[in-house]
Amino acid sequence: MNLSVYRMTLDIRDMDSQLSFSVKQNDTMRRLIISLTDHCKPYSIPDGCYAIFTAKTSQNTVVSEGCQIKDNKIIYDISGVATATVGVSECDITLFGAEGETLASPNITMNVYTSVLSEYVDEVIKSDEFETLTALVGQANNAIVQCNAAVSGAKSSAENANDAAEEANALVDEITEKLSRGEFIGAQGPQGNDYVLTSADKTDIARLVIALIPYYDGESVYNG
Repeated sequence: MNLSVYRMTLDIRDMDSQLSFSVKQNDTMRRLIISLTDHCKPYSIPDGCYAIFTAKTSQNTVVSEGCQIKDNKIIYDISGVATATVGVSECDITLFGAEGETLASPNITMNVYTSVLSEYVDEVIKSDEFETLTALVGQANNAIVQCNAAVSGAKSSAENANDAAEEANALVDEITEKLSRGEFIGAQGPQGNDYVLTSADKTDIARLVIALIPYYDGESVYNG
């Protein structure tokens, strides 16, 4: 959501309230950008200064909040605290110098109007439309959580599968290499071309095959 920006210029020679602006109760997306002049000439804000926005509400409560100073302008993002009280608030900006000196701007008037939503918030919350919207938001958030969990689980499963495939491939390569070196060829049988596996050969083959069982899907070993 974009900010609604009020741009104003205040002359520090004139102490009367010079400008006014309006907001709705609890607004938080409004910004003041204030330039200062000194008898109609631009006032240069010295380096090292900081600025405070102060508002006295219609209930005689006082709100003071920090501002930014950028490009010789004072920037104040109006908070929900400043707009919480309906009515007329008298406001000003005070500059504080590095040596403790102060300079206050003329007053500006903030008119805070009642928000329809704030006035009828109980009725809105109890409405079917509000409950439906709340439920949809909850379902959307739940779907996001489940999606994130699924993605995380899928990633973990894929990593585990890749690890398993690598181990299985390594074992297959080991068996193939042993066979090619003739490590499993025992004494020749009666035909001369066959051979008889020794007990040691059978133990080695069994050890390697058993290690492959967790990666065997019933038909073939995944080989990448």
